[in-house]
Amino acid sequence: MRHSFQSLIEEKTAGFVGREFVFQAIEEFLTSQPSGYFIIEGEPGIGKSAILAKYVRDI
Repeated sequence: MRHSFQSLIEEKTAGFVGREFVFQAIEEFLTSQPSGYFIIEGEPGIGKSAILAKYVRDI
């Protein structure tokens, strides 16, 4: 399944930098909660999809 999204991931992560605090918050949530939802919300175009694409690419 990952291969079918590879081009989208590459497109969204091209030139992506920073936002380490978001990835730290995701990791803290995943290690401290046995289940639940981690919600990333914001205005259109601020990089929510890029954050998730980078997270998927790096795990």
